Amino acid sequence: MTFPKPKPPHVPPTPPSPTTPKKVILHISDVHMDPLYVAGMNANCGEPLCCRASNGKGNGTNAAGPWGHYNCDLNTPMWKSMLSHIQAVSNTTGIDYVVWTGDNPPHDVWNQTKEGQISATQYVTDSLKAVFGKNTPIYGALGNHEGYPVNIFAPPPGTEWLYMPVSQQWAQWLPEEARLTFEFGGYYTVSPEKGLRFISLNMNYCNSGNFWLYVNENDPAGELEWMVKVLQQAEDNKEKVFILGHIPPGNTDCLQDWSNLFHQIVNRYEDIIMGQFYGHTHDDSFEVFYTTENSVKRATNLAFVAPSVTTYQNKNPSYRLYTYDAASKVISDVDTYHVNLTDANLNGTPNWIHTYNTRQAYGMPDLLPASWDALITKLETNSTLFDLYYRLHTSYGPDSTCTGGCVKDELCGLKSAASSLYMQCMQDSGVELDSPDIRKPKC
Repeated sequence: MTFPKPKPPHVPPTPPSPTTPKKVILHISDVHMDPLYVAGMNANCGEPLCCRASNGKGNGTNAAGPWGHYNCDLNTPMWKSMLSHIQAVSNTTGIDYVVWTGDNPPHDVWNQTKEGQISATQYVTDSLKAVFGKNTPIYGALGNHEGYPVNIFAPPPGTEWLYMPVSQQWAQWLPEEARLTFEFGGYYTVSPEKGLRFISLNMNYCNSGNFWLYVNENDPAGELEWMVKVLQQAEDNKEKVFILGHIPPGNTDCLQDWSNLFHQIVNRYEDIIMGQFYGHTHDDSFEVFYTTENSVKRATNLAFVAPSVTTYQNKNPSYRLYTYDAASKVISDVDTYHVNLTDANLNGTPNWIHTYNTRQAYGMPDLLPASWDALITKLETNSTLFDLYYRLHTSYGPDSTCTGGCVKDELCGLKSAASSLYMQCMQDSGVELDSPDIRKPKC
């Protein structure tokens, strides 16, 4: 891939001082709100999504709880409980920005309409506006479940039915130029303050489930070309950049050609990309970008993958806060929160807790790319640390064991920020992708 200008000499980032001013970003992802959830209904109905009146009553552990069920999507009471907890935490820490990385509708993919898809995003939008008002910018990205049918995003102008109304929903946070690119292709960029820029990507144009991409899978909406222009301008203007999107670029749901091009872009602009935020998998994870210079492999960047808000497929509802240095924009801390769904149903009320601080849990000196690379090396040799990682990976859900091929799968995912690199890693590890101990969520 060619770029407008040569890459400047790399300047290694430095950890921020703990005494300098900081700012905070809230990250929520994969809400999958189900307004038809009814407590007491059958949670094991044999359909892709249960816990609805049409499924009939459930018995024992197969009855939908008042705060949710691990087989079903998020219900309204738990969503409101999370927002109340976020508001309480915000009163203490402050929240300067919100990134919200998509997938708002429930998993009833056989029973959806365009109007319902738009309404799902409207509901989450209105909920966040009620909490944060007009003073906290909220930047969203579209997930694969926003499409109709699921995963389907036609190249421009074929998805205007979604982009136009959502642009109106998000109008208070998007200037005119951002709204124009969003209405065209579902992506945009915003600079809310001097020296800082957010880029929201429509990762559905790399989604292997999007059948439109069989016509043109490289850059069907001109998104990558646009991204390079935005990043080059940011570099010229001495801006730092945060990127948000839904599908992580190293996930196998992201087509290899698109993923490889994206990987090249990130490595070219590594010095100004200070953080990347994704969702989609419903798991707490990360992906490290690498480059090879003079036969030496070096970590260049990092993609954070946030755990889901939804309970779907054995997840405890979670959200996350990133603390970054106000001047350098280097991320200094990551704090994740969750609620134990089983306890909430037994005790009659959710008890949101601070799950972990990333640096403290893993004994990391800082959160720079080299430290994440060092963490992967430790995870490869320290089974106790890996077991901790996997419990955090699943937000302490009921399915928190990982052995054999599952371990190799996880490690390959962490060290592969391009889907082709993941596939090569798995091949080198001798693990088949259809191995029974590899758990791939139905996202």
